[in-house]
Amino acid sequence: MIKIYVGVGCQPEQELAFHVLKKSIEDNFLSESHALKIFPLHELKNDINQEIIKKQGTPFSFQRFIFADWFIHNSSSEDIGIYLDSDMLIFSNIAELVNIFRNLNQDIAICDTKKYWQRKQQQAVMVFNSNGALEINKKFRNFLDNKISYEDLMKKPEGESYLPCTWNSQEEMMKDTNLIHYTDMDFQPWLRKDNINAGVWLSYLRMSLNDQSTKNILISEIAKKHVRPSLLELLENPPNYPVTSYLAGIKDVFFVPPHRLKIFRGKIRIFLAPFLNLIILFTKILKNNRINKI
Repeated sequence: MIKIYVGVGCQPEQELAFHVLKKSIEDNFLSESHALKIFPLHELKNDINQEIIKKQGTPFSFQRFIFADWFIHNSSSEDIGIYLDSDMLIFSNIAELVNIFRNLNQDIAICDTKKYWQRKQQQAVMVFNSNGALEINKKFRNFLDNKISYEDLMKKPEGESYLPCTWNSQEEMMKDTNLIHYTDMDFQPWLRKDNINAGVWLSYLRMSLNDQSTKNILISEIAKKHVRPSLLELLENPPNYPVTSYLAGIKDVFFVPPHRLKIFRGKIRIFLAPFLNLIILFTKILKNNRINKI
C-alpha cells in the first residue's frame, strides 16, 4: 500500500494547532490504496548548526527540508510526502490532493494563489515524490554549503503547473475550499477570537475534545500561555454556550501570543499586553487582514 507522509511544520508551542489539523485530515481521509501517517516535524532530529538555524525566517522554515531528508531514508519509491504548516484545517480527502499532484506529472508542486489575495505562491503546502525529495534535499545542502542564499533557498520550486489554490486558501473560506490557511499569526483562532473564520476551527477543536488526550493538551497549552485562556470555556460549557464570556474576554486582553514579547516576562508582560493587543488590532484594520508570509 502506498503511504502518504504528512509532515507538519511547527514548534512545541503549536501543539494544539497541530492536533486540530491532524484531526481534520484524519476525519476526511478515505482511501483503499493509500495509508496515512501524520507527524510534527519538530520531533525529527537534525544536526544543523545553531548559527544556521538562526537564519531561518520562522522557527520552522527549515523543517520542510529536514522532512525531505527524512523522506529519502524512510519511504519507498511510490510514496508521497506532503508538507503543511500547522496553522491550517483540511476539509477534503487528502488522497485527492495526491491524485491531483500525480496528474501534474512533476516531482514537486505547490499551490497557486488568487490575484486579489495579493500574495505570492508559497511553500506552506508542498507535495513531492521521491525524486522531488532528492531535489529539495540537494537545494538545502547547497544552502548549508553556502552555495546559495537563504532567499534562493526559499524561492518556490520549479514547476510548470500549480496545485489548485483551494488547497491553500489564505484567510478565505469559500464553498470549494479544501484547506484554509490562517496566515495572520496575530489573529489565528487559538490566539485571538477576532478571526472571521474562527468558527470552523473551534468546531474541529470541540470534536477533538472528545478525546481525553486533547483535553489534556488544551489545559496544558493554556497553562503554558501558548493559546488564549478563553478556550478553556470549551471544556467547561456546552456547545450552545457563548464561546467567550465577558470574564474570559478580559483574560484574553492580558494574553500575549508566544511570538510576541518573548523577551518580556512577569509583571512587565502583564502591563504591556493590553497596549500590544490594541496595536495589533489597529494594524489588522490597516492591512485589512491581508499579509504575506513564507
